[in-house]
Amino acid sequence: MKQADKVITVLVVDDNAFVRDGLLGILEKDPQITVVGEARNGQEAVEQARRIHPRVILMDISMPVMNGLEATSIIMAELPTTKVIIVSAQDDEGYVNRAKAVGAAGYVAKQRVAEILARAIHDAARGHPLPSPPKTPSAVREDKDDGPRNACDRACGAALTAKDSALLKLVAQGVPKRQIATRQRARVLTIERQIQALMAKLGITTLLKLAEFGVASGFTENDVEVVIV
Repeated sequence: MKQADKVITVLVVDDNAFVRDGLLGILEKDPQITVVGEARNGQEAVEQARRIHPRVILMDISMPVMNGLEATSIIMAELPTTKVIIVSAQDDEGYVNRAKAVGAAGYVAKQRVAEILARAIHDAARGHPLPSPPKTPSAVREDKDDGPRNACDRACGAALTAKDSALLKLVAQGVPKRQIATRQRARVLTIERQIQALMAKLGITTLLKLAEFGVASGFTENDVEVVIV
């Protein structure tokens, strides 16, 4: 069997459980890709990479304990044949350059994962260059004094109720549906229906996109910082 035909082992790294689940759902459709591990932060990514030696790592940037850039730098120093693909929601050119500097092989925008993620993994595993993301000026992140929920203000105006906002925050933070139900003293089925109603209200079609929207709209306690290459 040629190297190009071997199964590609992948480690998925993201602190949001919904995002991880969404990525897994995309990757399981490709028989040549096998997910061999998941990590919730950069430190876990480093530890798992040392243990399982994946061919490709999908790396988020803004994570607790250790961010994706630090983790990528360590992994590339210790496992130079492993390919790290940054998966990010933004395309700030400054972050692109920083990610390149620590050795990341490429970048896939979260908005495009469904259409290009599998191909990017195949290309990275074979040592092929990944397409460069569209460039935008640095510092495109919203300033704190511009309001943490301006993304939502622009997208949905006053459509969200206090109950909607509370639910969106939990989804953005990656809290599993069962835990959301426990916190709100509701059945899991009820929470699933509420999530579906919220998605319909916002015109969002998947749970992954809802989580990304919540993060982009400031519905997390962590300062959202995304990096790309």
